[in-house]
Amino acid sequence: MFKIALVGPTGVGKTSVLAAMCDEFEYELNQIGCEFKPIGVTKRNIIERRSELEGLGKGQKSVLTENVVIMGTAGSRQFDFELRIPVNRDGEQDLLIFPIRITDLPGAWYQGSDRGIEADKILTDSNCSFWVVDSTALMENSSDGKETGEFHNFINDPETIYNSYQRAFQDKYDYHTIVMVLVRSESYVQKIGKLYQKRIGWFEYCCKLCLPFLTNDRTKNLYDKLNRCYAQLLWKLYGQTNGIVAFACHVETVGNLFFHNFELNQGKPQAQFRRGTKPYTPKNGGLPLRIAIKQILEQEKIKTHQTITEKDTWGRWLYDVFIGHSDVKTSKEDLKAIETTLSYLTNKLQKDKYVSFNPESGGFIW
Repeated sequence: MFKIALVGPTGVGKTSVLAAMCDEFEYELNQIGCEFKPIGVTKRNIIERRSELEGLGKGQKSVLTENVVIMGTAGSRQFDFELRIPVNRDGEQDLLIFPIRITDLPGAWYQGSDRGIEADKILTDSNCSFWVVDSTALMENSSDGKETGEFHNFINDPETIYNSYQRAFQDKYDYHTIVMVLVRSESYVQKIGKLYQKRIGWFEYCCKLCLPFLTNDRTKNLYDKLNRCYAQLLWKLYGQTNGIVAFACHVETVGNLFFHNFELNQGKPQAQFRRGTKPYTPKNGGLPLRIAIKQILEQEKIKTHQTITEKDTWGRWLYDVFIGHSDVKTSKEDLKAIETTLSYLTNKLQKDKYVSFNPESGGFIW
């Protein structure tokens, strides 16, 4: 079974990401005859969470003061899926089935809870993790024109999450893929089309309309900020453990909510958002899963290729003929099916906006 962990503090948007990614990824794979099928109660849970996201994108209020996230849970929740890839074996259609479990780790487990050990164990056993980061807290990280980090440190709590990774990976020798997922990123990747989408002055707004190049590279600004706040932490993890690869991408879970301002609620910063003119239009929902499944299938391709190499040796062939009944052709056909799916995901990713971490340069490469 392939295991994926959802990591991040309470309220950062982990459950929202889960709801946004699964439907889109399932639809994409259907285009090539593959399935990403929810198992058991997972489908119902995903539908419920997606309907909550749709509700955030609708309504009469122009300014949302409530938390623009799906409410999390006190305990961990497991969401089970099967990746089903069609394969032709001896003229008959069959399926390669890869079980995948996504575990939503409660952020409270990292905040002095005795469940932290359990969270570290889940992270250690996972093949991949989605490290979820609130873009609004990351970008609106200043006070009186000076970068203070107060919102980012309070909401995203990067040091606490990094410490969990450090503990989990101290005895880990297998490969692991970290995908940093930037949520609530609409204000920082979409061009400003309406004045009320973000709190800006009339002069700045007019400049942006007259000088379009000021908004052409908005996405790069988001990843530049990610580099400043997280590159050093990831570089330390790379130095501690072999087999880690890291990527970053942004997900617009609702699509029409834009940052307005932060207000203090009982001493805690809480973001306010304005609705845009468009309806519920999520974007890039399937991107984190595309990155993760591609990495998983690349490892599976290596294992399958090694199996074929072993079976093609004379000693293995003699064993199959006189003792066993394993079929060399089956592995080759499995490999072809995996390569077909990998090719599709690779082509999709070439058109996507995401970045990979380069330990030699010490940051994400845009």
